[in-house]
Amino acid sequence: MRVYFLSARRCALRINGAFAGYADGFPRFLDLSPRDLPFCEFLPVDSAFCPLRFVFTEEIAFRPPAGLSLCFLPDGVALYADKFLCADAAFRLLARREVAGGTMTVFSQSGVHYLWERTGEAKTGDLGEAFRGCGIAGCGGCVLLQGEGALCAIGGDGTPFFRGAAEQVVFDRSDGEEAGGTLRVVAPAGDFRGRKTALTFRCENGRADLQERTRSDAQPLPERFALCALLQALQQNEDEEAAELLSGDLLADLSALKDYFGAYTAVFPLPFTPFAAGMLRQKRPNVYEMKGYAAEMKEGRIQNIRRTF
Repeated sequence: MRVYFLSARRCALRINGAFAGYADGFPRFLDLSPRDLPFCEFLPVDSAFCPLRFVFTEEIAFRPPAGLSLCFLPDGVALYADKFLCADAAFRLLARREVAGGTMTVFSQSGVHYLWERTGEAKTGDLGEAFRGCGIAGCGGCVLLQGEGALCAIGGDGTPFFRGAAEQVVFDRSDGEEAGGTLRVVAPAGDFRGRKTALTFRCENGRADLQERTRSDAQPLPERFALCALLQALQQNEDEEAAELLSGDLLADLSALKDYFGAYTAVFPLPFTPFAAGMLRQKRPNVYEMKGYAAEMKEGRIQNIRRTF
């Protein structure tokens, strides 16, 4: 079986104790048989992170080990190491503040986490390395954790209502830090048109209500990404945007096109093939299946789509 190894961090790859090259964002493949029970190791080049070790068995297809995701491919499987524990397991206090009627603590212990304590209850959550230098603020009974280019906004019950990259964070506490306020977040939309999304929340008594969501104007779309943009539009029920990319029979029945593709979790361009896109379908937790499609273009619009694998 062809096994592709990818990693979110640059790692030395070792199989049965033998060095097998380096794994990073580019795939490295080996022919392995789960019947041989090969012992695989991702060894981060950055020694601040722990190695990820596992035995490659048939059971991995049903339950990958912690920190590993698996994707079925036409010619084998891909193993993606995306979560590495910090080697330093010592507890370190990074930030702490009495805020929003409780206490928020940001700490490091094999990763960066938060602890929210209020009225005899406590909740914890993961933050990520972007929050190692973290600011804490309150807005209408909610807690705002501001990291490097990232925001984690947490309601009074300890549950995040926004977590991710943030290019701009503005909050108005004219009614007082505890009484109420408005939070506005500008974040990358994550689409192929280079747009940004602006979200406006009304925060009051520890509850955040989304009041407005707007998107910036789209950037010019390179034709090679047309199929990717179409799949994103269908996934987000942006029918008008999808229609702008289609022609002929495909334009006549969008609902049939949605049924054809079904549900999927991610879209990405495929290299070496013009006007092609891949999609990931989740089969079970941390287990995915990849499918590929190619488009036929005419006058800047998609007139036909075929499955490639």
